[in-house]
Amino acid sequence: FSNINLDFGFDKEDEEEKTTKFPSDSYSLTSSSLKYNKSESLEPKTMDEEENGNKEEEDRDEENDNKEEDRDEENDNKEEEINFDNEINFLHNYTKELEEKDREEERKRRREEKKKRREEKKRKEREEKEMRILRKKNRKEEVRKKRLENAIEGKKRAIEIKKESLEKSQLLKLERELERHQKQIEWEEEQKRRREAWEESKRQKKLERKAKKEKFKKERQRILDEDMKEKDRKLFVGKIIFDDIEKIKVSVIKKQQYIQKRKELLISLLSEFGKIEKVKENYEKGFIHVIFKTVDATNNCYDFYSQYRNRKSKCKELQSSVKSSGFPDSVSPRPVFYLRYPKNSQKFKEILKQKQLLQKQKEEKERQEEELQRQKEEQHKLENPLLSTKPSNLYRAEKI
Repeated sequence: FSNINLDFGFDKEDEEEKTTKFPSDSYSLTSSSLKYNKSESLEPKTMDEEENGNKEEEDRDEENDNKEEDRDEENDNKEEEINFDNEINFLHNYTKELEEKDREEERKRRREEKKKRREEKKRKEREEKEMRILRKKNRKEEVRKKRLENAIEGKKRAIEIKKESLEKSQLLKLERELERHQKQIEWEEEQKRRREAWEESKRQKKLERKAKKEKFKKERQRILDEDMKEKDRKLFVGKIIFDDIEKIKVSVIKKQQYIQKRKELLISLLSEFGKIEKVKENYEKGFIHVIFKTVDATNNCYDFYSQYRNRKSKCKELQSSVKSSGFPDSVSPRPVFYLRYPKNSQKFKEILKQKQLLQKQKEEKERQEEELQRQKEEQHKLENPLLSTKPSNLYRAEKI
């Protein structure tokens, strides 16, 4: 057996705190003390073959004796070994018990130390908690005192501010009253000024209306006087157009010349039946008023140019003279213009009544024809009930 090291390890913490060392005398066994020398007992004591060559039987007997001795010795050795093993086991168990006791004591000691440390820790935590509570209580007390002091200071400051605000409000109130009074005075002055301006504008507008009224009366009287003077001598010429000249691709000056030439030609056409006293131009709106010297000339002009064929023939005659003067044919007046008496004239009213009468006669005639046609159709139905109600082509032809 080698040297037996019975060092049973503990935890690292236990080793740091305390290490247990067992003495080598009591817990270690050496191999020298336990070594068993077999050479002394197992080596057979035989005779040399040379000396005992002839004594084979003796040798055999001796060998058997030696074998028996060896077996006995082996049995003894086995018993010794068993005893030694038992001793070793006993020692080993004993050392284990001792180590177990030591470990148990060490655990107990560590538990006690841990318990003491926990108690110490709890005590410290309790003290710290009490200190925290105390500090918190002190802080609360300090905060309460500061709040109380701040509340007192705030009340004092509020009282001072209230006094100042009351003084300021009184001053502001006085200033507002003065400002309101000043504004009231200014407003009254402004209202007075506006009233005067309004009255002045009203008076001015009244004068303007009066002047306009007088002007209108004068203009109306002038128009009535002109109408009385121009009675039955004025003609309205409408639908005077210059669109065809505007479409000609020439310069603006040429267009103006063509338009002026058409105006002159139109006046020349109207002046064939008598001298024209005055022309009231309004070409922008497409009409003019022509005042003749005599009533006969006016009536003759109206009678002639109220017919479209006469206007057309006269316009054709002018085209040749226009060509000879160096202007194009399109410059001559177009026959679309028409003549009528002014609407406020008696002749216009008479002509209008005649036209209305003719229109009524025409409508009455058409109505009678329709009635006659309806009666014929009914008679035709009665005579020929199987025939179609539509009139024949021969009947239509007869009607045409």
